[in-house]
Amino acid sequence: MRQKINLVISNKGGCGKSTLFYLFALANKHDPNALFVDCDFQTETSTRQVSLFLEPSQFQTLKLVDERNVLQRDKIISFWESLMNTPNVECFMDFGSAESEGLLHLIEDDVPFVEFANAVNQEFVFNVVVAGGAAYKACVNYLIKLHTILKNKFKIVVYANLTSFSQFPELHKELHNNIKKMNNTEIVDWGDIQPSTFIGTQILDNIRRGGDISNLSIGPKLKLIRELKNNFNYEQEDSF
Repeated sequence: MRQKINLVISNKGGCGKSTLFYLFALANKHDPNALFVDCDFQTETSTRQVSLFLEPSQFQTLKLVDERNVLQRDKIISFWESLMNTPNVECFMDFGSAESEGLLHLIEDDVPFVEFANAVNQEFVFNVVVAGGAAYKACVNYLIKLHTILKNKFKIVVYANLTSFSQFPELHKELHNNIKKMNNTEIVDWGDIQPSTFIGTQILDNIRRGGDISNLSIGPKLKLIRELKNNFNYEQEDSF
């Protein structure tokens, strides 16, 4: 069986990468063979948000910059190779903005990536977070650059952050229309969690604290469970 490597990426800070990573972790926390890796050295947001409810064996950090703050892309290659000797079936990796940019150079310049993926027997999925508003152009430019580099050889899943598109429906429609023209690329609308509502406030505060789903009251819990089941293959039955 091929190991599945899920890369959560975007070159734009604040677009929702860490929240998406949190939801992946929450949906898969009962899988002992799932590993979650925080590669965002600058913020370590995911470390604060998911390490509290995951088992120690399910979480680790991977520092990809040296003492001069220079990105060391070969550490990513070394890490993927090391996974070959583990029981982990699936790995989720949260890349910061700088790390996401470095990933493009790794794929394009460092190693022939198709041959590498085959050699390590790993399936790579590129989960690109796209936000609306001022972040939209930068997010889309990154997506286009990635799609060009991958040459349809790997699957791209675009995660459209619905909260950020709430005031920009025309951009959301444009994104969907453009994704239809891109081979081996699909789109998921996720994260319709409005911070101005009671339910949204509870969910977002719980995420920031690194809380488990059990910390929520009934309404927010049901809202979050629906999000997880619709977009993250969540199958657990939760008690109230």
